[in-house]
Amino acid sequence: GLTLGALGLDEPVDLVWLSPPCQAYARPSHVHYDDPKAVFPTFDDLGVRDLTNLGREYVIENVVGCDDLRDPIELNGVAFGERYFYRRLFEVRPRLSRPGDGADGQRR
Repeated sequence: GLTLGALGLDEPVDLVWLSPPCQAYARPSHVHYDDPKAVFPTFDDLGVRDLTNLGREYVIENVVGCDDLRDPIELNGVAFGERYFYRRLFEVRPRLSRPGDGADGQRR
């Protein structure tokens, strides 16, 4: 697997951004395959969780329907003032607060 040493680094980078392939989770894959995870690589297959250890903080982006993300937040173009509604999920560490979250990170 990919390691800090293999990258020529002595310590974790500030941020790791991961956008693994989405075919195992995407809704259209279910039209053609009974179990897309048996056909397309998953987070486990790709070692996504191991890669998060390369950084002090990380972001993993994927499609709505990705059940391998932990406590994801959902964003779309509208959240950034754009006119399109393209939903994406993001797992972010340290965790970002959402509107309505209390100081303890719990939904209100």
